[in-house]
Amino acid sequence: GLSELCGTGIYDQSKLVAMMDRFAMLSSNSHLGKAAKNLAWKHGRFLVGEKAPEFYSRTISGDLISSKTFEGRPVLVEFTRVGNPMCERETVILPDLMNSYPEFAQISFILNEDKNAVAKFVNEVGIDWPVVRITENSKILEDLDVRSVPTYMIFDGNWSILNYSATEPSRGLD
Repeated sequence: GLSELCGTGIYDQSKLVAMMDRFAMLSSNSHLGKAAKNLAWKHGRFLVGEKAPEFYSRTISGDLISSKTFEGRPVLVEFTRVGNPMCERETVILPDLMNSYPEFAQISFILNEDKNAVAKFVNEVGIDWPVVRITENSKILEDLDVRSVPTYMIFDGNWSILNYSATEPSRGLD
């Protein structure tokens, strides 16, 4: 990400994205130019502080849920997959983690075609927050540019991005 590329200082992300875009245009035939173009695209898609696209969906319990459901509260959003050991390992720690951060709401989007497998996993882990079962063609994956799982995102109470593509659920909550 940008922080790994530029260090841990505070930077204006939009200026860095513009700089990478310019570098990519000037070096369009080089590998570095192509890498800069990809970074600019990825990080220019969503800027920290930018309002994310709204979503509307049904949870596995049948409740209608949307981004407005979490208005006024920061939200940890998890994209995971039942049957993927790495995803399951991360999801299993979330109940304890979320108890440490009661001010955060949580929603999990679980990739799996099998409703029963998702329900069984949710029950085994003890997930007591909203869960939406999605497929690889679900609109929210495209809207939030989720390209792999597990992926964690943190939003403020206005559905603006605070942390995009957090790699671990415990990073970024502080």
